[in-house]
Amino acid sequence: MIGIGTSKRCPQTQMRDVNIRCVIGANLAGIAHQGRAKLFGILNVPPPLDDDHYSHTVAHVLPSLRAHQQNSMSTAVEEACTQSGGQQLSVSGDESWQCRGFSSLNGVAAVMSSSTTAKVLDIERMSKKCSTCVGALSIKHMNREKCNGGGRNLSPV
Repeated sequence: MIGIGTSKRCPQTQMRDVNIRCVIGANLAGIAHQGRAKLFGILNVPPPLDDDHYSHTVAHVLPSLRAHQQNSMSTAVEEACTQSGGQQLSVSGDESWQCRGFSSLNGVAAVMSSSTTAKVLDIERMSKKCSTCVGALSIKHMNREKCNGGGRNLSPV
């Protein structure tokens, strides 16, 4: 059997560059693995990475994304402090759920500076279900910091 590579491999991980880019894009777009599978099906493209490889790639990419997020937010706070001329900042917070009412499972919350050029100081996604709790019911995992009532309700961050 002859293997034909469709894209170059990243030297440290031997993961394909296209797969890493696809995982980053899916996470930034908020569609994750299931959304990618639907999108690829609609486009009549061969299916993406299976769930195990997707999770492994996310675990590899996530620390870099989190570090970039922290650096970006820290820079935004410093710029907002410079604009305001001190450490006292006026901020505005907002949260939104995917659907109206109490039926939505996903949402997002953001804190922004209230200066002339607003800066996003922090952002957090919210879910009423903890994926770790749902996926690990056999070992009775429960993230007590985030879950109320056995993984059904998350308190907004």
